Amino acid sequence: MYGKAFVPAAKDTWTLIKDRGVDALINDCLIGNVLQMGAFLCAAVVALVAWLYITITKPEYNTTGSYTAPIIIAAFVLAMSMFMVLLKSIDSGAATTFVCLAEDPEAMARNNPQLFAMVRETYPQVVRGVHAVERF
Repeated sequence: MYGKAFVPAAKDTWTLIKDRGVDALINDCLIGNVLQMGAFLCAAVVALVAWLYITITKPEYNTTGSYTAPIIIAAFVLAMSMFMVLLKSIDSGAATTFVCLAEDPEAMARNNPQLFAMVRETYPQVVRGVHAVERF
């Protein structure tokens, strides 16, 4: 955004996050764990459907049952990978919110006063010196 190389930009971002106290907010964020669990559960459902398909239809290529485990494992891995790719946008959005909160908390106060109020109540050190903007 500012034309810096990746490493200096990352260092500046981390310094900004530490100075504003957003690191405590990031440490309390459970979004990564929740998304990972959601992807795991979706992959488990897909693997179960694959097992049901093989069990019910009894395809000719699997008369001995030797392809059952590889098909179920492949279904699980593919589903997990696909869901993780889709959920990465949500994870990126959360990370972007943290950086934007550290960079310009006044923008959040203007654009999303309810979220800003919740952040201010829970993490007052993050928004110190920032007053909520009232809309007319």
